[in-house]
Amino acid sequence: MRRHGQRTVTLVSVLLVACVAGHSAWTAEDQTEEARVWQAEEKMLAKAALEQDGHNPLERSYVGKLVLEKAGFSENEKESVQTVNVGRFLTKGYVFILRLESADLLETLRKVPARKPVNLTGTVRVNGKYFVARDVSLAVPGEGSAAPRARRRRGGI
Repeated sequence: MRRHGQRTVTLVSVLLVACVAGHSAWTAEDQTEEARVWQAEEKMLAKAALEQDGHNPLERSYVGKLVLEKAGFSENEKESVQTVNVGRFLTKGYVFILRLESADLLETLRKVPARKPVNLTGTVRVNGKYFVARDVSLAVPGEGSAAPRARRRRGGI
């Protein structure tokens, strides 16, 4: 009976090692594909900027909530800010990995109150996996450009 238990442990160990090795090979292949798509998008954005007076066809503006996972950038990360994952950006129907165009934007994002919706403007990259934020503003859901609730007129004409 004891021998059967040792075989089970050995079998489980071998399967675990095989799964980890397969996962690391998959992620390396996935990272290569992601880098290829990122470079293709960079070329497309550069071409669009020249042809269309700086128009960015991938730029979007979303209202959502932030989950920041990074407190600051190291010196190495400041050189290539767009490749550093800062956190998650949760919008209606989408969950993006958040990256920033400039390191200064992280300080602004850290000042946003927790669980408050924000309006982020930026570029959707790698088939919707990443959102590279360029600008941020606080969003007031339901208000839009209307006057504050206390000053609205009530009644008819």
